[in-house]
Amino acid sequence: MSQHHPGVESYIHRTVHQMWKESRALARHAWALWHAYRPAFLRDQAVVRVLLLALGLNMVVWAWLATTYSSLPPFVPLHFDAAGNPDRIAPRQDIFTLPVIGLVILVLNTSVGGVLYRRLPFASHMLFGGSVVMQGLLVVTVWQLVGQVG
Repeated sequence: MSQHHPGVESYIHRTVHQMWKESRALARHAWALWHAYRPAFLRDQAVVRVLLLALGLNMVVWAWLATTYSSLPPFVPLHFDAAGNPDRIAPRQDIFTLPVIGLVILVLNTSVGGVLYRRLPFASHMLFGGSVVMQGLLVVTVWQLVGQVG
């Protein structure tokens, strides 16, 4: 049986409460620093929305592949020739290279676009928009691959 110790419980309550207050203060301070020093392109709400859309599309592909993975055959076609015949068949786990490539392209486009944002805003916006187009093409590609296999 456990014994009731009001002094210990009160001490634990005060300690947890103090830790909670300190962590909230730290979070507010970190948020203020982020807003003060974040890159200029992340202050543009349109750019943030476009990048979140691209990231969201990539996450949809990850989720889609994760949910359909068990129904895929052990080997899947990953590339097709001009006539539509598969010319690269690989183990089914290789299908996850597609969203990885999409994520790498998103990170590269975001990085280069962020560097160019102040000097060449049109070029940076093209890179950010290109990320959305790329992720959209990735969704279509995975949909067709999974549809042909399943």
